[in-house]
Amino acid sequence: MVALDAGPADSPRSAFARPWSLVVWLLIAASVTNVGAETGTLLRLPGMTPTNGLTMELDTRWVTGSGYHPVRVKIAIANGQPTIAQRTFRVELRMHGSLHPEYAAVSQFVDIDEGQLAGEATILVPQSDVWGNVEVNVYEDGFELDELSGTLTIQVASPNEISETRPAVLFIDSDAPLLNDRPQRILDYDSRTRASGDIPHVTALSRLRFGEQIGAISAANTLRNVTVDKRGVLLPGDALPDQWLAYTGLDMVLVNLDDLRDLKDRLPAKWDALRRWVRAGGNLVITAEDMASRQTELKRLVGARQLESGTLNRNIRVTPNNQSVPQTTQPSIAIWQAELGLGRLYAIEGKLEDFQWREYARLLNTMGTERWTWLQRHGISTMRDNGDYERFQIPGVGDPPLLTFLASITLFVILIGPVNYMFLKRARRLYLLLVTVPTGAAAVTGSIFLLALLSDGLGVRIMSRSFTDLDQVAGEYSNWSRQTYYAGVRPSRGLQFSDDTSVLPIAAPDEDPITRTRRNPRHLHWEGGQQLLQRGFLHSRQMAQFLVQRSAATKSQLELVATNEGLAATNRLGAEIELVVYRDSDGTYYYGEHLGDGDVVTLKKTESSTVFVARIGDMASRQLNQQGNSRQLRNYRRQYWYYIELDREFAAPTSETSCLEREVKACLATPSPGTYYAVLASDPFSEQGCNGSSVHSFHLVRGRAK
Repeated sequence: MVALDAGPADSPRSAFARPWSLVVWLLIAASVTNVGAETGTLLRLPGMTPTNGLTMELDTRWVTGSGYHPVRVKIAIANGQPTIAQRTFRVELRMHGSLHPEYAAVSQFVDIDEGQLAGEATILVPQSDVWGNVEVNVYEDGFELDELSGTLTIQVASPNEISETRPAVLFIDSDAPLLNDRPQRILDYDSRTRASGDIPHVTALSRLRFGEQIGAISAANTLRNVTVDKRGVLLPGDALPDQWLAYTGLDMVLVNLDDLRDLKDRLPAKWDALRRWVRAGGNLVITAEDMASRQTELKRLVGARQLESGTLNRNIRVTPNNQSVPQTTQPSIAIWQAELGLGRLYAIEGKLEDFQWREYARLLNTMGTERWTWLQRHGISTMRDNGDYERFQIPGVGDPPLLTFLASITLFVILIGPVNYMFLKRARRLYLLLVTVPTGAAAVTGSIFLLALLSDGLGVRIMSRSFTDLDQVAGEYSNWSRQTYYAGVRPSRGLQFSDDTSVLPIAAPDEDPITRTRRNPRHLHWEGGQQLLQRGFLHSRQMAQFLVQRSAATKSQLELVATNEGLAATNRLGAEIELVVYRDSDGTYYYGEHLGDGDVVTLKKTESSTVFVARIGDMASRQLNQQGNSRQLRNYRRQYWYYIELDREFAAPTSETSCLEREVKACLATPSPGTYYAVLASDPFSEQGCNGSSVHSFHLVRGRAK
């Protein structure tokens, strides 16, 4: 196991010492209290009477998915006496799993304010595996607190359950018990033999296999099964996270309309987090028995413009290629759909508590695998080969100067060999061969190295491909970007993003995660509204790719005002517009080119948008590296890991199915009324992890002006 330093040298907090004590760790591991519930473990430290006056709870219960996993940490004063001064603790977590021996170290500060008994924080940990144990280190004033540190077991299910193709689902229900109250609720259900209609049938969806039929079960067994089901979680609104990044491992959220209205009214911060996740590409499924008569309420609640009506697909068998078996005898179920940013709303007529496997199978077939599978929706995988990785590489950097090397070494051999020998022989100085040969070799080697260094530079080059959905009326935007970094010399502080930006590393096909985690373990630190990717994410003279997602409020807009001369456009998007195409509510098309930030330009009228939309498509296709790198990649990331079979029934991940690429392709059609497409010279809506020169990038905005 590779030991990471307690903290970076440039951290604003004091550096932390790291005394190791194996004996103390073993004692703590033996005495820790484990409470298995939901899809993780509640750990309480220490299990014995504390001698340092502190206790800690570590709650990892959530859905296993390829995204950020919220880990709730609570440090409390054991004697019940409020602290007389603020106390600050650095909590560092290292998660170990079956696929990644040590995926990353994640750290964050937890404060107990003056006069308080406890301090709490939620640490967002990147996850791509079923965790087996967690290594915890807690520091105060630079010293490790041994009683609150150790290696603890947290695995509650088999690693074979890991999948990016089974839907990860959150059910929100006001009748669902809190996680700590769940054992008692099961006993209550058993004593009253209540039916399954009390709470949603979680297992029917989260364990839906291809063609497998699961019948109804009791509410008590539903709660029992969800404790070992890594892909489903059932929570009341009060237990939801306040950060939208905590939802990034989910595929869909299901909730009754009344519970959703209660969530928005009582818990606005939790509702905002859920809504931002949906706008960033998530799926929100809302049910109500009287949904047909509550359309206005629904649109006002979620902020939808219009709802498209239809019925659930009658097919009930979900298959890998999205085909299904018709079941014409199934009753019709009304459904309404709407776009919410880059996400999707599904409103269904019926009571969520009554839904069984047939209804869920029909829902999945209606949505399509490109929506409900994490693998296809993101177009990347954290477990399998990312086959189109090379399409997003920065051209012209990172490749060895083979031709220069061959020419130099050939010239060197000729000059340092026969030419040098003949010259020194004529001069009767053959003994100087002992000097000229190594000197010449050093000069040639240094020249090649200097040439490569100068050609790639010392700075950072960034290639970005992004799509932004901008709703000017609501003042909100959703942004996806695929970013490639190449650093001649790695930035000393690593990469820095805000704490409301999802940053998912994309592994190269020839990257061996086991070797990487041992040689270059990653370290992510949360502090001051920032997530600091300090080590292991970007290396000198190596490319690194990330999928970056943002969803936030904005005042940016393209101001469009009708004048006597035509349509005046004021660029307030924060970047130069290279090309814009707009269709007004009357169906008239306008276009403009090279609008600087803040410029006011009268757009030109055109009979059709076809030519300009085609130009946007040409810009989008030219950015991609069609040739790729000619070298043969070694395929380490097989479909089997330690005899674990991973999603073989699905095709390999490809960016073509991702939300980003699907939205770019959708913009190659005629704009809808009140919509414009704009290609920007830079992207003001997505964050970049460091300063660098933008090369070969493409940024497309779809804006709704009316």
